[in-house]
Amino acid sequence: MTAPQLELDDIQSGVLRPRPTPYVATYVLFRIDRREAGRELMRRLSGVVTSAARPESSGRDTWVSVALTYQGLKALGVPQDSLNSFSPQFQEGMAARATKLGDVGESSPENWERPLGSPDVHVVITAVSKKTEQMESAMESARKAYRELPGITAIWRQDCHVRPGEREAFGFRDGIGHPAVEGSGISSSNPSAAFANTCMLACRSLLAVSSVITFSTGPAIAMQQWPAASP
Repeated sequence: MTAPQLELDDIQSGVLRPRPTPYVATYVLFRIDRREAGRELMRRLSGVVTSAARPESSGRDTWVSVALTYQGLKALGVPQDSLNSFSPQFQEGMAARATKLGDVGESSPENWERPLGSPDVHVVITAVSKKTEQMESAMESARKAYRELPGITAIWRQDCHVRPGEREAFGFRDGIGHPAVEGSGISSSNPSAAFANTCMLACRSLLAVSSVITFSTGPAIAMQQWPAASP
């Protein structure tokens, strides 16, 4: 069977490309208070998000990506018929599914750091790079998109970096499970190929952003953290 030819210009780099090693990253969460402001944010970010095209470019280890939750799609005014097409797991979110996921006791949603798991999380902007200076430069491009935009509120930020020995908080080697996606031409840390139609969702003309990723909010990912900083 012939491998599919992916439209790399329409797919975010972070979907297909493994995270650089070592790495630094920043995650900023936003709430959309006005629909028109949310759509304007999507329009602005379309010029900031790094596409997966030119996989061997000099900037392949630095990128900005954007994700939307189910509640974020609703805040943007995505038609209900389209919203209904998403999986029940994505529509419900991780807090509603905590018992099924084993997030009970100390790990239950009432103990999660706010606003994680709440319906206020609509948009996630992520900047990733090997070096802090390059990551900050990429993040500054994103800040220009949302700074002084009424109707958009930054509600949480997390700065992180790889732990010593490149192992995550549970002791496992970090960054080895990212599959190479069939048809992308981008190598990965995992030699197993994943079929393109099972691992990505491209939202094109409606939101005017190249391959917006959907994101289900849950507890903070276990990473080495830096002190909180302003968005």
